[in-house]
Amino acid sequence: MAWLRSRWILPALMVLQAGLLGTSARVHSPTWDEPAHLVAGLSHWQFGRFDLYCVNPPLVRILATAPIHFLAAPDVDWSYYSADPVHRSEIALGRAFVEEHGVTAFDYIAAARLVLIPVALLGLLLCYRFASELTGRKEVGLAAAGLWAVCPWVLGYGAVMTPDLAAAVAVPTAGIASPAAISMS
Repeated sequence: MAWLRSRWILPALMVLQAGLLGTSARVHSPTWDEPAHLVAGLSHWQFGRFDLYCVNPPLVRILATAPIHFLAAPDVDWSYYSADPVHRSEIALGRAFVEEHGVTAFDYIAAARLVLIPVALLGLLLCYRFASELTGRKEVGLAAAGLWAVCPWVLGYGAVMTPDLAAAVAVPTAGIASPAAISMS
């Protein structure tokens, strides 16, 4: 069992997960709502408002679209923009964006997905730490990190530009932040 204590296992799991997520981010087509998340994120940067996609917190969209906003600055036809949350204009804006930019829109979405890979890696590290501290055994932490690294749910949502995985990462964050969770062992 000495190999379980090796220092290379955790970094190897991180490289594995980053590679799987990076490949998935580039080869899989966008989900139905990713164009809407993309234009909503761009609107946050351009207008400093959070009207679009107000049903989810904006942090993930802001992070994902930062390099696109600052490096590519794609043109967006804002004629469908509505501040009315009932209207949900981000869907129409996302469709118009894809129609206007064609294949390049998918490159923007892939770039935004790649930006969010560190969120999944943070989840891996938090699972390692939480399990290690909860049990007092690093082997258990490595097992938790390994399960996180290859979990189909994590790989599926970790390679899309939506807030789902970031919400899941908040769970081990809360566990580590709560001394009561650690002291229950």
